[in-house]
Amino acid sequence: MTKDPSVLLLPVAVTVLLLAALVWLVWKVRSWWREDANDAGTDHEILAQYREMHLRGELSEEEYRSIKRQMAARMGMVPDLPRSTRKRMTESAATADSGNHVEATPTADDEEPDDGQG
Repeated sequence: MTKDPSVLLLPVAVTVLLLAALVWLVWKVRSWWREDANDAGTDHEILAQYREMHLRGELSEEEYRSIKRQMAARMGMVPDLPRSTRKRMTESAATADSGNHVEATPTADDEEPDDGQG
């Protein structure tokens, strides 16, 4: 008993189609991942260009910090700010929240280390 070759045609065709769909899906997912990786790299490159402009004097300190804060927020990062700036931001936020004037209280981070010569 020999089987008719046309009987095997349908299962083979379905298998080939499923493999093609799987290859397409894997290719699509990889391209999405690459786009995400490229976007992150682009943001860092743009920030580096702004830093260079600041170093050349094309941007003031205030302009550069504003751009850096906006870019950091867009990238989901917290910018590395000096203690005095963090303190002012905390005071501003507390004042805005309560509607009252809030006196800043020094924290352990704000205290200068005791060098024993004082």
